[in-house]
Amino acid sequence: MANSCIRRHGLIVAAVDHPAIRESLRKARAAGVEVVQIVSYLTGRDDDVKSAEMMTQALHRCPDTIGIYNAGGANLGVGSVLQRFQEQRGRELVWITHELNDETRHFIASGLMTLVFDQAPETPGKARPEYDSLAMGIIDLPVNKDPVPFLTYTVENIGLTSSHP
Repeated sequence: MANSCIRRHGLIVAAVDHPAIRESLRKARAAGVEVVQIVSYLTGRDDDVKSAEMMTQALHRCPDTIGIYNAGGANLGVGSVLQRFQEQRGRELVWITHELNDETRHFIASGLMTLVFDQAPETPGKARPEYDSLAMGIIDLPVNKDPVPFLTYTVENIGLTSSHP
């Protein structure tokens, strides 16, 4: 698909319009990721009803969409629209989002959602007191500044972890 000579609509970013998000997507394009084409930014503000309405409108405008990246909440709203869209069109979409929880686990297990990125919850929880202690002068030791690792969940590994009951 990445080497296709056909220009396609590819991905709706359902995220707050933020400079860091735009920059990340610009870098992906600069790196030659041709399958990423921004169709629109939707800002449903984690509201299921508003997000469902906006997603419905976006899919009507761009019926050849092949993927959704949802950086916010409102997975129930987005999922209900994608379920109807797939049933009506008779084809699947790639749906990627953040945070493994009961909703996203259900959507992955059903096959509607493709991938969930999730931060290892113990890492930010451990790092925050270290950063605060360093900033307040309580400790004078080097603090680990490595990026927080992300876990990825798909239908193949959804039941293999106990970090999220």
